Amino acid sequence: MRTFWGAVHPPKRTSPPLSSAFEPALRLEPSASLLLELWWVGLHALLAVAALFAAAPVPLRLAILVGALCHGAARRPASAPAVIVMGADGTCVVPQWGASRLALLPQTLICPYWVRLALETGPQRRDILLLADQLPAVQWAQLAARLRRVRCR
Repeated sequence: MRTFWGAVHPPKRTSPPLSSAFEPALRLEPSASLLLELWWVGLHALLAVAALFAAAPVPLRLAILVGALCHGAARRPASAPAVIVMGADGTCVVPQWGASRLALLPQTLICPYWVRLALETGPQRRDILLLADQLPAVQWAQLAARLRRVRCR
């Protein structure tokens, strides 16, 4: 009986391979997006050129041109929060907005090069737009995988 003592180990309990129960939180620190800046400047440059070639009186064309340029300068898209922490269940904490856990809403969109996080903040919702160039490639892939997994539940 003592000959085989310790030769065969009892089976160890492990969590299922697809379990996210012990998955750590994903801490995102998005940088400024060059893609978003180029899109914003390009859009308003296109509007300015279109205003110059519009079939309208010169004062109206100049008013449209000034309006497009002022809008481009004054209404820049808000930058993403400095830190976003996403739990395994999809809840997010944005320290900049307070320490409460925010639930992802069904309006959250996942695309290959951008993500819109629709977060429930009481009676209203807040959106965070993240582009692929704001995060390292590995972190972007982790974020997309986690969002797909959470949305499938």
